[in-house]
Amino acid sequence: MNELQKMTRKIRLLSLFIGGTLSILAAIIWHDKIAEVAGGVVIGLMCALIGFQMIQSMSLGIEESNAKSKAYVGYLLRFIFYACVFTLSMYSGINVFALLVGFMCHKAAIIVYSVRYREEMD
Repeated sequence: MNELQKMTRKIRLLSLFIGGTLSILAAIIWHDKIAEVAGGVVIGLMCALIGFQMIQSMSLGIEESNAKSKAYVGYLLRFIFYACVFTLSMYSGINVFALLVGFMCHKAAIIVYSVRYREEMD
């Protein structure tokens, strides 16, 4: 397992921990709306994790010759994916704020990882 795979694994596990914790807290706090709120956190987190995988696949697949066009198409597909997931979730009755919280769990995990492991990198 190379360094990129180790980092990705740690970030994913940290994301799942943060998202799972927030999802359980949401289920406890909004027990009458478990599916809308806790489900929103889970869907938002899964959307972010899939997007993270899409970014990695895109960056590893870019070649020097047509890097700009491949990057543009990759970003466009990722944002279309985000829009579809958020739109379908919203129409299904999922709380949009919970979707955003779940989505941001992954961003928080990246920040926590970079702060926590910065000392090892220096």
